Amino acid sequence: EELKQTWSDFNRAIRSIEPFDQWHWIYVLSVGFGRYIYHSSRLSRLIPNGSRRKIVASVPGLSVILILSVTVSYFTRLRRIVTLERYCHNKSGCIEDYFHGTKIVYLSVMIIWNYLKSVFDSPGVALPESQDLEVSPRNQVSTTPPIGGCCGLSIPLNIEEERKRVVLYSGTSDDPTGSSNPSEFGYLSALSVKPTYCHKCRIMRPPRCHHCSVCNRCILQMDHYCPWINNCVGYNNFRSFTLTLVFLSYACWYGTFMLGGVFWEVMKENVETHGWQLLYAKTGILNLPPPWTLCYQIYKGTVSDDAMIKLVFPLLFGTAIPLTLLLNIPLVYIRKGRTAIENQAVLTWQKQQLLIHGRYEDPPNPFDKGILGNLRQLLGENLWLILLPIPVRPPAPYVPHLKDN
Repeated sequence: EELKQTWSDFNRAIRSIEPFDQWHWIYVLSVGFGRYIYHSSRLSRLIPNGSRRKIVASVPGLSVILILSVTVSYFTRLRRIVTLERYCHNKSGCIEDYFHGTKIVYLSVMIIWNYLKSVFDSPGVALPESQDLEVSPRNQVSTTPPIGGCCGLSIPLNIEEERKRVVLYSGTSDDPTGSSNPSEFGYLSALSVKPTYCHKCRIMRPPRCHHCSVCNRCILQMDHYCPWINNCVGYNNFRSFTLTLVFLSYACWYGTFMLGGVFWEVMKENVETHGWQLLYAKTGILNLPPPWTLCYQIYKGTVSDDAMIKLVFPLLFGTAIPLTLLLNIPLVYIRKGRTAIENQAVLTWQKQQLLIHGRYEDPPNPFDKGILGNLRQLLGENLWLILLPIPVRPPAPYVPHLKDN
């Protein structure tokens, strides 16, 4: 019944004239189908209801472990095969060995640094009035459900910092009262420079601020909720989220090209030995040991070099392709100066214009500062700082005055 209701709500939303948030519905439908499978199978008996949230919150921890495992596998097994035998004549200390080793450590550090920042940094939250919050002695407030975090460690929101971010946004508008009805701006309400009222949080929220149904908070410059970081992507962590995708995509392609030649030789030897067959000894085209045997060998450290190559190369190559496609989405939004929600609102508006007037139009975007300006708005004035694992505060938000529009 719950899945039927969710599907019915989805159909109404996709046919509505209101802006359609595809990220929200991707998450809602995924959760709905997951719950249906969970309750329809015996998994519901194995996993208690209270543990599901903990499992979702453990995704960032498992991701970090996977990144570290691939890094360690290079220095313990793959370094000898890929670097020492090919470039250094089985002698350590050559230039290629130092170059690849240093680069792999650097990429791992940058990936984990930006990833953890996107997980544990507040996206920027418009909080209710102080009397509606339970404030700790450190002027912090916990959220229910928790925003971000991993493995039981949630983000305690600093009230003072959150208020400062809201003031930065609110201070750029000439109309402090705003509107209690966002729909009065039409299909492009997401691109309005006026504050709006959130009936769920019961607060006036600044421009580009939207309510997240997962976090149950109004997020500044909200882009979408990402289950892979167990957090919303917003004004304060969009930079670290994007850099995570950039460094992770580059690292996966870098590892793919490093292992490509060796993987080809291993697979060529398999074909010459066994012939071209879909299954080798009933373990798949990669001719790996059974999963339980492979896990035991990895635990004992007795896995063969060929098996390690067959494991790591498909993992890197299979991750690089979808990550590259996924990275293209925020890069397009950055070029246009929009968030995912704002871009979907524009697409909805363009669809309506095409149906009504028979022509396609690209509406003006008050938040667009040009490609370079949008990049600086996201990454900061000093673009070279993206190469260093240091915290960088996002620039002041760019919300033009009403009189300029």
